[in-house]
Amino acid sequence: MDLSDLQKNILLQMQNGIPFNESPFFNFAKELNITISHYLDEIQNLTDKRIIRNISAILQAKRIGFKSPLVA
Repeated sequence: MDLSDLQKNILLQMQNGIPFNESPFFNFAKELNITISHYLDEIQNLTDKRIIRNISAILQAKRIGFKSPLVA
């Protein structure tokens, strides 16, 4: 599947880490000189095409004080 340069840049930004604030994609959109609406539309397009399956946090359990009883 061919991705546009914009889509590639969005994916790179997201892979490098999403800031934890009220509007995490606002600065990303600003860096790419597009509106936040356009940015979010592109994320939706990438999700619809199954390029992005989900967006989630990866927590370091010990650093946040979580103790897991899970044993592998």
